[in-house]
Amino acid sequence: MVIVLIAMVFGFAETPAPNGAAVPMLRKNIKNLTSTELQGLRDAVKAMKALPASDPCSWTFQANIHNTQCNHSVSYWLPWHRMYLYYFEKILVSKSGGKLKGLPYWGYDNSAETTFPSSFYPTTYGASISNPLYHTPRTNVTSSTFALNFASTDPSPSNSNLSFNGFSGTLQSAPHNYVHVAIAGTMVTFQSPLDPVFWTHHCVIDRLWEKWLALGGGRANPTFDSTWMNQSFSFYDIDAGCKLVSKRVQDVLNPLAQLNYQYVEPIVFLPPQRWWRWFELLPPIKFRIPKDLPFAYLPIPLPVEIDPQDLKNLLTALSKTRNQINVVLKFRVLSGKSLPAPVDVIGISATGQRAKLATLAVFGIRNQTTTAHTGEHANTFELTLAPTVSRQFLNFIRTGKANLAFIPDMKGIRIQPNLQPFTMRLESVVVMENAPVDKTGKRIAQ
Repeated sequence: MVIVLIAMVFGFAETPAPNGAAVPMLRKNIKNLTSTELQGLRDAVKAMKALPASDPCSWTFQANIHNTQCNHSVSYWLPWHRMYLYYFEKILVSKSGGKLKGLPYWGYDNSAETTFPSSFYPTTYGASISNPLYHTPRTNVTSSTFALNFASTDPSPSNSNLSFNGFSGTLQSAPHNYVHVAIAGTMVTFQSPLDPVFWTHHCVIDRLWEKWLALGGGRANPTFDSTWMNQSFSFYDIDAGCKLVSKRVQDVLNPLAQLNYQYVEPIVFLPPQRWWRWFELLPPIKFRIPKDLPFAYLPIPLPVEIDPQDLKNLLTALSKTRNQINVVLKFRVLSGKSLPAPVDVIGISATGQRAKLATLAVFGIRNQTTTAHTGEHANTFELTLAPTVSRQFLNFIRTGKANLAFIPDMKGIRIQPNLQPFTMRLESVVVMENAPVDKTGKRIAQ
């Protein structure tokens, strides 16, 4: 199936609804909202905030869904949040008095649009009317000039992945986690959706998923995985009287056909000619690192060593594949709930060659004993390196020794006094191979 959204000279063409179908919800860049649409957004947020917290369609209740149910595993965080946004969007549009067509997004994947959306910053608008899009605390957003660092919102590293899990893991680290930590305040808690900017943030994440698929080259959802396809999640649907309904992942993979929303930009989808799947190249590797990493110690390069036998096994495995590789660094948090600032992870070879490997941003750690979850809401987390830097890091470690430095990105960051100390430990490294598979998920001989 090919879906083409064609940009017109004075706007964009909306895909017409089939006979009898509802007009699609239209997701626009927040900076391109008309004055009427922006007022509709304000009115809708205000109306949702006015509902009692016990009402499933209220602002507080919707935020608490994220607090209690969000799934941040590499496999499911994208489809879970797609469903979350979809049901929230329907409530939002219904409360806008017909002014709003869909959920807007913040286009920070464009280097010219990293400044915080102006409509979300002032405490008032118009004739000193309280602005429902303003929120506090946003620790680092202290003026309308606050801007994200495009080096960490650039989608190029995640887009370079061919497999869904590689893309999902890299995207989760940056820009997703980075934006939460860069804004801080409520955005680094379980109830981050209380901040209206959360929804514009996750809207662009959903859009980046669509744009990644449109790049082709075998980039595709893992439809061969029946467990993934049949996983269901439940949300409150305003069209069902704000009662609980369920959808499977396979029910939300085509936004226009299945969920009746679209983005106002040209996106072309081509059917995949092949699929790519993650395979563990060899068992997890234990790297020796001299100490745990308190935030205050992070900028100092740390020597990393690999056991000689593990190194031999790694080099042998790498010599047998030319496929994309993802290095996944697995950490355990020993104290603290979020990093005080985003951190650039720098690899340093034995000869002094340096390369930025990734942006590390951690938030939402529940406690230091939780083991029931994977992802941000546990005491363990993963950092997925993009394919190019994965190969570079493995080249650095070929001698058995290298260095890692964790350099805080302090652009626009305000370190709060009396902040809970944050300490983490690198526990293991997993090397994943992206190999071609057929539509059933079976590996294709190369």
